[in-house]
Amino acid sequence: NTADPRYQGARGAHGGMLPRLADTAAELRSCSREWRGRARLLTGADAGVRNVTSALATRPAVIHFATHIVSAGTNPSGMIALSLDGKGAMQLMGPVEVAARPITSGLVVLNGCHSAEGETLRGTGLMGLTRAWIAAGARSVVATRWDIPDEAGAAIMIEFYRALRARPAEGPAYALRQAQLKLLRDGRKDRKPLGESNPAVWGAYFVLGRES
Repeated sequence: NTADPRYQGARGAHGGMLPRLADTAAELRSCSREWRGRARLLTGADAGVRNVTSALATRPAVIHFATHIVSAGTNPSGMIALSLDGKGAMQLMGPVEVAARPITSGLVVLNGCHSAEGETLRGTGLMGLTRAWIAAGARSVVATRWDIPDEAGAAIMIEFYRALRARPAEGPAYALRQAQLKLLRDGRKDRKPLGESNPAVWGAYFVLGRES
């Protein structure tokens, strides 16, 4: 929001829309290290529609969003919150914009609260960001069913990429299962009532994809 010291644009009525997710930049860096691939990281003011669109045009193998997922107006489908524009208004990327931009990525990760939400249409099913990325060409999408704490979500994703790098041929579903099992075992050992070891946290994640 416009209270962020990194924001350099106009400060008006748009301020204070969403709280800052302080752990997301560190999440991107840590996941990139675990994946050990070339990465273009867009954070803060750099994570606007123009730069994100430019990055998607390079056909990355993995696309990872760590941000808020919001509803805009009467649209029940989730919208990816990007950085503010120069006037302090939030830039959004919704299912329509996603589906209209073909990609060849093997994996899209939507690490934000309720990233799998969408509108249920008769005879069609749930239409939201997950289906939009599949329609755009992604082979697999990792999304969440409910709210995810910022720090805990980052920890889950680090374990996910660690497992995916160790056995890439097994695919994202296998990697997510391995990450969830590790967190389950850690929770039983440490008896942590909160955090990423809580099933109410890691259980929110699932994989939708073209491949088993």
